[in-house]
Amino acid sequence: MKRSAFLALALLMAISVLAACGGGGNTNATTTPAIGTEVQVEGGSYRDITPAELYDLLDDDTVFVVQYNAANTGNIPRTDLFLQYGTLSANMDKIPADKAARIVLYCAVGAMSADGAAYLVGQGYTRVYNLAGGLGAWRDQGYPVIAG
Repeated sequence: MKRSAFLALALLMAISVLAACGGGGNTNATTTPAIGTEVQVEGGSYRDITPAELYDLLDDDTVFVVQYNAANTGNIPRTDLFLQYGTLSANMDKIPADKAARIVLYCAVGAMSADGAAYLVGQGYTRVYNLAGGLGAWRDQGYPVIAG
């Protein structure tokens, strides 16, 4: 009886140790929980994100933010690059070379930046975001805008 109790206790301890060591999932710092809505395009997908999701992303200095617009009607604070619509392919040297870099694009209403997001996915980028509704949605939610 004593031996059975000892074996049961030893087994319980082994299970506890294994659960503590192996059950934590991926703790890699580069892993980011999925946000937004996945949009399938040729070559993969990007994610449409809300103004609130973008606002939270802006706390991370590793996120690269691109305004991709026909006219500058204002800017989201912490924008890293300003490109005219249709010039993304000619300015790839200004985009992070790391294909796993988190890149957010926005424009006035979200359509031009969606084109840019699809282009980046086609170039092999895997963590691309588009601000759904663009700067208009950002402004409508009361987030800060720097005059353009």
